[in-house]
Amino acid sequence: MQAGALTESGGRKSHCSTLEQLLAWEKKLYEEVK
Repeated sequence: MQAGALTESGGRKSHCSTLEQLLAWEKKLYEEVK
């Protein structure tokens, strides 16, 4: 995970969407492994 990505893309406002993207990405990885 890149800490710089959070501050780079608009600070606090985009933090939620960044978390959602991480969750979606983890789900995708999980499906691939399964």
